[in-house]
Amino acid sequence: MANEDKKDFNAMLHDSKDMPKFQIIIDQKSIEKYGGNKMYFAPPIDYDKVMKKVPYGKVITVGKIREHFAKLSGADFTEPITAGIFVSIVAWASYQRSEDETPYWRTLKANGELNAKYPNGIEAQKEKLWEMADFIFDHPEYRGKEYQACDLLTKYLTDNGFSVERSVGGYETSFRAEWKHGEGGPVIGILCEYDALEGLGHGCGHHMQGPSCLGAAVALKECAGEEPFTLVVYGTPAEETLGSKCDMIKNGCFHELDAAFMMHGSPTTCTDVKCLADQSFKVTFHGKRAHAALAPEQGRSAFDALLVAFNGIEFLREHVPDDVRMHYTVAELPGPANVVPVKSVGKFSLRSFSKEELKGVVSRFKDIVKGAALIAGVDYELEQTSDFYNKIPVLKLNELLMENAKLAGAPRLAPPREKTGSTDFGNVMYEIPGSCIRVAFVPEGTSSHSQEFVDAGKTQAARDCIIYGAKSIAGASMDLITKPELMDEVKAEFAENKKKFK
Repeated sequence: MANEDKKDFNAMLHDSKDMPKFQIIIDQKSIEKYGGNKMYFAPPIDYDKVMKKVPYGKVITVGKIREHFAKLSGADFTEPITAGIFVSIVAWASYQRSEDETPYWRTLKANGELNAKYPNGIEAQKEKLWEMADFIFDHPEYRGKEYQACDLLTKYLTDNGFSVERSVGGYETSFRAEWKHGEGGPVIGILCEYDALEGLGHGCGHHMQGPSCLGAAVALKECAGEEPFTLVVYGTPAEETLGSKCDMIKNGCFHELDAAFMMHGSPTTCTDVKCLADQSFKVTFHGKRAHAALAPEQGRSAFDALLVAFNGIEFLREHVPDDVRMHYTVAELPGPANVVPVKSVGKFSLRSFSKEELKGVVSRFKDIVKGAALIAGVDYELEQTSDFYNKIPVLKLNELLMENAKLAGAPRLAPPREKTGSTDFGNVMYEIPGSCIRVAFVPEGTSSHSQEFVDAGKTQAARDCIIYGAKSIAGASMDLITKPELMDEVKAEFAENKKKFK
């Protein structure tokens, strides 16, 4: 529905028009589809009466209500379009009343999915979510300085009843927002990013993530049933540059969560299984300057040391597991050519699908750096610049997200990506069961961190991506909230996989 704030839904609720009534249909396909030709129309108030009767701890679908009316009236079936409309009218009418509440959140869509058209449901929020995404896209921010995005997202959460704490986990533009429903129950975490790429803008689609995650959180709050649960939304800045989640989890964030969800734009709609743990380093060699022609014996080349380190990495490649990846580059070019280089700087990245396996590779790398300095007769400094963990996959969470993405109508559903690069979400998923739904919004084969991602950032496909992601997370979260056995399965799988994927 549109312009809900301008409508009197309680007046619409009591406007029966010409209902109840029957209609005989003659279209053969419809007769075959619905199992008869006698169609019944129930007035809106009758839907309200039935929805009021759904007791604590129980749910019903629109399909079951339609079956009830058909049986009661002696019809073959109840007309489906008006049924969907009238259920939404009931919800909005209750929302507009200050008393005599109808527990509309206990009535699900015919397939068991959350009704996104309920008050503050995802469809009802979409214009606001799109506005937020467009603003973040038009005002790219980086490296923990995402002030405008943080202000925008936290205001939306505050306006919708969440308690918000800013500057958590050591980052000024991070936040933690909480909404508690009853006592006990699972603690569901939804993590969002909102930083851009320096020099490119939103070439990874992070402008969509915050609004999508907030849409899911607000919809879950508004559609809460009787089952207790806690929602926690974390704002995590500087993913592209500083990997804030790595520091945030070390500083006490996320540990209270029973499960953590994220979303991301993508060429296909899918999830991930494994990702590479990564430890990256900056190595600075300090030598002794001398004239390369007149007094080379007086110099000690810092660049020689860097070249020896590069060669040491190449020799090491022969003696590491197949999944290990090692990369290096010159960070600062020494010169001029007629002077023995006094300083050289290199950057190194070491990766593996096993955090524990990576420890041994890093130890040998440090020996190479030390040996290179000894060979060249120079000093060195070694600074670690990243420490990303490998994910502990939980396929049950992947399945829940994909099932709900399918229900939402997300495009280009695809099998999970078995192996991916490095992410600070890996540090969270190493400690807490989690999963990220990737939602298609660019053509297949399109690379992130590209101009193509930027160009697609404000398309209708990007807008749809926000809504599909929100529905997928909200639906998966509701599954965990309403079916405790699922959370038990998730925790058991996580514990088992942590033994396998260290």
